[in-house]
Parts: sequence; C-alpha cells; structure tokens
Amino acid sequence: LLRANMALAAKRYTDALSHARMVLVRCRRVHAPWMVIEAHRVEAAAHAAGGDTGRAILSYPVAIDVLDRQRAGVPPDEYMTAFLGARAEMYEALVQLLLEAGEVEQAFAYTERAKSRALLDMLAGESTETPADGLRGTRIRVIREALNALYWKLLRSGGGSEQDDVESKATVNTRVAELEDELQSLLRAERRGSTPSGAVAVPSPRTLRRHLAADTALIDYLVTATGLVVFVVTRESVRAQRIDVAEGEIEEHLGRFRFHLAKHERPAVVAEDLVLRATRDNLARLAELVLAPVADTLQQHPDG
Repeated sequence: LLRANMALAAKRYTDALSHARMVLVRCRRVHAPWMVIEAHRVEAAAHAAGGDTGRAILSYPVAIDVLDRQRAGVPPDEYMTAFLGARAEMYEALVQLLLEAGEVEQAFAYTERAKSRALLDMLAGESTETPADGLRGTRIRVIREALNALYWKLLRSGGGSEQDDVESKATVNTRVAELEDELQSLLRAERRGSTPSGAVAVPSPRTLRRHLAADTALIDYLVTATGLVVFVVTRESVRAQRIDVAEGEIEEHLGRFRFHLAKHERPAVVAEDLVLRATRDNLARLAELVLAPVADTLQQHPDG
C-alpha cells in the first residue's frame, strides 16, 4: 500500500494500480477494511489521474461504501477519526468526476450523501454521553489491547516455515475478525440512544424532484478546493454550475453576518440604522457571489 501511494505521488499510475490491486487480492484473506478503503481510493485516484474517468467513477463508490459501513459504531473521538476525515475528499473527487462525465443527478446524490454523513458525524461529536465505566468499558479496553497485539503479530509473521506461517496467519486472522465484530457490537451498544446511526440514507434526486412544487427550485451548494458547485434542482431537472469563489471569501461574509446578528441579541442596539445598512450591504455582496451566477436559471413565482 505504501508503494502504491508512492507510485501515485510519482505519477507512475500503472505501478500504483498494480500495487493497489495486490493489496485488494491479499485482503480477501485478511480482515482489513481500512486497507481495502485506502487501496480502492488509490486505485480510483490513479485511474482519474491517468485519464480513465470511467474506471475512477466505478472505484470511488466502492471505497465510499466500505468506508460508510465501517465507520458506523466508531465514536468520533476514537483513533480512526483522522483516517475518516482524510478520506472525506473521496466524495468531492467523485462528484467532480461525475460532473465531468455529465452525470449531474449522480453528482447531486453523492453531494447529499456527503452532507448527511458530515451531519451525522457532527451530531455524534456533540454527544454528551461518556463511555461506560462498567464491564462493557473494561471489555472494550481488553479487546483493543488484544487487537493491537494481534495486528503486531501479523506484521511480524514470516519467521517460521511457510506451512506454519499459513496456519498461524489463518488462526490469527480468525481471532482478529471475531474480536473486531465483538468490538463493533460493543461500540454500537454504547452509542445506542445517544448518537445517530452510522447508516446514511438520502432520497434519490428523482424522489426529491417529485416532491418539489412546480414553482419551486432547490439550490444546493458544495464547497470544494477550487470553488463552489451549485446544484439547481427543479421538478423537471437537476443542473450544476461551477462558481469561481474562494471558501475564505464566503466564510468572511458569513462571519460578518453572524457579527451583525449578534448585535441584535443585546437589549438595546446602538446605531440600529447603521447596523441594518451594514447587514444589507454584506448580504448583497454574498448574494453576488453565490446567487447571481445562477439567477438566470431560476424562475420567479408569479406572485413575486
């Protein structure tokens, strides 16, 4: 997997694909979902960088599906938090590829899925529940320690005969799978009732469009590293448009808006007319950035 990442960074895409596929083949005999996710991510990135958009579009959803299944039941403050956050860019990469391929509805669907996933993670992170201190908490700690020892044993295997190594790995892999299943069950039980489920279910674009009134348009934004992607959803279609604006510029205007709102939380507002004028000016500039580029695609309601 390290060789695959190094080859990808060096733009040796054929080598990156070869190493990533070798990882996937070996993971058929080893319970290592996080390595499977990373291998599929490298595979998709190599396809995309090499110009094979079609194969990249097939590889990214596989990695995302495995990622969503595995992150269910893992508390946000656990050791996988950094890994999960770093893999979030897979959604953005897939959306960009789908837009380039003209698959706007699919791009919108994955945008909504990414936002739902982020919302679930945020809600989980805000949970005030603390881990159980009883037998369940003790068992969780014991399992983690045992898994660390088994992972280390797998990494260091290879010192005996080939037959002994095969039998030893099979035994260890079986035990790892058993402990990981038990750990997932315990973690899910610990979070049940206090945090949302790890499953992400969002309505399809077609279903969403059916629920929109004839005179209604839904505007949805995706912030990317290169600007904004704006989806305009109506009963008839889903359209997408890119806006060349920096995330920092948008956040600056949103920060000012929050500042202006905070002034109205006080018992008495000093220079209310000036505050109102500044608020309107700031919102007008924000509208120029995020609404004006798609204004022509919107149909105003007859009543205004």
